Amino acid sequence: MTVPGENESEIIASLRAEIVQLRASEEKYRALFESIDEGFCVIDLIYNDADELLDWRYVETNQVFDQQTGLGFVIGQTALEVIPVVEPCWIELFDRVAKTGEAERIERHNAAVNRWYSCYASRIGGDGSRQIAVVFDDITDRKQAEIAQRALFSNISHEFRTPLTLLMGGIEAVLDDRTITLDHRSDLELAYRSSVQLLKLVNVLLDFSRIEAGQFRGVFYPIGLGSFTAELASVFRSTIEQAGIQFTIDCPTLPEAVYVDPEMWEKIVFNLLSNAFKFTSEGEIAVRLTWKGDRVELVVQDTGIGISETELPHLFDRFYQVKAVKGRSFEGSGIGLSLVQELVKLHGGTIVVDSTEGNGSCFRVTIPTGVAHLSIDQIAVTSPFIPTAMGANAFLEEALRWLPETSLDSRSQFSDIQRSGSNTQARDSNTQARDLDTQARDLDTQARDLDTQARGSNTQTRDSNTQARDLDTQARDLDTQAWGSDVQMRGLEVRSQSSEPKSLSSKTARILLVDDNLDMRNYLYRLLNQRWEVETAANGAIALDRIQQNPPDLILSDVMMPEVDGFQLLQTLRSDPQTESIPVILLSARAGEESTIEGLEAGADDYLIKPFSARELIARVESQLHMSQLRQERSTNRFKTEFLKTITHELQAPLATILAWARLLQTQSFEPARFIRALASIERNATIQAELVKNLLDISSILSGDLHLKPQLVEFVPLVQNTIAQFQDRAAAKQIQLLDFTAIGIHGTMSADGDRLRQVLSILLDNAIKFTPPGGQVKVQLEAIESQMQLTVSDTGIGIAPEFLPRVFDRFSQAEIPSRHSPGGVGIGLAIARPLVELHHGTIEVESDGEGRGATFIIRLPL
Repeated sequence: MTVPGENESEIIASLRAEIVQLRASEEKYRALFESIDEGFCVIDLIYNDADELLDWRYVETNQVFDQQTGLGFVIGQTALEVIPVVEPCWIELFDRVAKTGEAERIERHNAAVNRWYSCYASRIGGDGSRQIAVVFDDITDRKQAEIAQRALFSNISHEFRTPLTLLMGGIEAVLDDRTITLDHRSDLELAYRSSVQLLKLVNVLLDFSRIEAGQFRGVFYPIGLGSFTAELASVFRSTIEQAGIQFTIDCPTLPEAVYVDPEMWEKIVFNLLSNAFKFTSEGEIAVRLTWKGDRVELVVQDTGIGISETELPHLFDRFYQVKAVKGRSFEGSGIGLSLVQELVKLHGGTIVVDSTEGNGSCFRVTIPTGVAHLSIDQIAVTSPFIPTAMGANAFLEEALRWLPETSLDSRSQFSDIQRSGSNTQARDSNTQARDLDTQARDLDTQARDLDTQARGSNTQTRDSNTQARDLDTQARDLDTQAWGSDVQMRGLEVRSQSSEPKSLSSKTARILLVDDNLDMRNYLYRLLNQRWEVETAANGAIALDRIQQNPPDLILSDVMMPEVDGFQLLQTLRSDPQTESIPVILLSARAGEESTIEGLEAGADDYLIKPFSARELIARVESQLHMSQLRQERSTNRFKTEFLKTITHELQAPLATILAWARLLQTQSFEPARFIRALASIERNATIQAELVKNLLDISSILSGDLHLKPQLVEFVPLVQNTIAQFQDRAAAKQIQLLDFTAIGIHGTMSADGDRLRQVLSILLDNAIKFTPPGGQVKVQLEAIESQMQLTVSDTGIGIAPEFLPRVFDRFSQAEIPSRHSPGGVGIGLAIARPLVELHHGTIEVESDGEGRGATFIIRLPL
């Protein structure tokens, strides 16, 4: 018989025992929870009605969590309450783990606390659970060490390129000497092949460095992958067949272009073929490309030694080499296949291998077609020209060394291939220049056609106006056209004889060479000085000083330099209208297409990666000089056309007035007052023509270098006063106030050509009055500043647009071409003023706050 209450006592006792056990278990769990080295937290995810993860609440944390995050006690709080901005990568990770139930491990940088974490996230509970357990470790120290290691590794690898350039360039130059003995040639070719092999290793190491740093993203072009792959593979045909191995290439034309990065694809094909040849001594090597609809498959198959089953899982590990195998060589870094795998991944593809020991291997590379797997900034629209010889050199040289006996013919074959690559790139550069030359000629032809049409249009207009005039006016127009045509021809002759562009591919071209490495400067100087005039600078800062003193025809600059590097030099040049058109070729040890694109986007005309061949460098320089000359010729032709139109306009109106008055005086009688007015009008217009002719002669003398000063002692203050007085009537007639002249600290005489200085001031006053609307002001001020005399002519006129300021002193400046917005002018006045001032060892500058805000011209002359 059970005593009442006995069961209750047992139940209570049992519950108390369980509670004790639970507390003990909880204490053990808590001790374990707090003792682990990793940070740990449990979070409840917070979703909105659309099932979108917005935030999470911290349910449990350990002490390491508090220490590693620095967030303090966060239990019960949400992430947004303790972290101002939650990065999307964490939201995506936790959402994915909660919904799929699959745990994930990632490494991420948390910008909120500026730390790197290795994070393992897993769902607690079954489907529908929104609770996540997160275990993480602070790996900031390791990451910083890896970043520093990569930077050091990359910098050291880059530094290999400059000595390699000097080494390979010097050897190549000696090998071009046909008088050296066969023994010496053999030694030099050995040294050159070793240099090429070293360059290959440096390139591979740099590729890994760029991949790890996330800098090797590639640019993907639509390419006929069948023909491109066949061309790449065929480079190996001679070497493989020389070893007695059958070589099959089956790469048909595919239904559509495939987007690949040419540089990456070349490395994929070359590494797989090189690997197949290394481990195949007989039988066959085959390269096949197959269209699979939504993907393309590249197969490289061989009948070589194969790979054991135990080695296969490690085949794509970095620096891993299959042990105890019978291949052509035991040499190798063990990174070729690992690099191939990384490059295939960058294409969104996969690589697998099937192999049986003793029965050969088959590598299958599969990449997707289309562009859905690529980001917009990775896609290029057009296919580039892709030379293959230069990329194959190191692989071919290595393969030739694996042959049983590398004959002299084989070595010569490699040498010829290398030189063929250089010549191919040289021909490409020259072809580009010839294409530009053809385009230039076409543009010139179009310009001449347009000019002919314009002259025809002007003739038709004049003919229409002629019909409305009397016979006397018809005769006057005919005389004017004849005289104007004669002046046009004389102006054209003066311009063409004195300003023909020099041939920049001749010794007259000046090149500024900028490099901080003395050996590289000396090597490039010797290389280029045989063809052009070369000046050197040790860094960008020195180069800028020399460019300001005497701008060169082309600049060849290294990128990495102290004080002012190549990109900073380029930015300064492109921001200055006086130097923005100078061709710039950048030289860099920074390999990779993204570096080339960075250089070209910065404004470089060309970008050459070290090491480069002497032939390639000379071809690039010659091409850029030729293209620069073509641009100058087009600019000259454009100026000629504008000048002819302008000079005709400027001559026609005054001559028409002179001829009209002359005929009227011959046929009619005038009262004395009207007769005087007629003579005054004739004199005024004749003076305009004489001044124009004088300016044209001055321009001709300036261009030919025949303009010389006639210095004498000049009292400058009276000279300025007298010149201003001559313009008072013109200013008053236009209702412009010519303010009283002021002279501060100027006394006595100075040695100068008074007539020429009067001409300069007249040009400035003429322009000021011409371009200042009625009611405006013109002011002239003269003052002594230290050892200089400063003459300032300012106006309240139409001003000068900022983009035109640098071209104000150019000949036939387009802003002075007559239009409905300007009062006319041939655009040569200021072009005369500047050299006249400079002949006096002075300077002339212009300032303007923009259109409608007037202009100020400042002349400084030594006292």
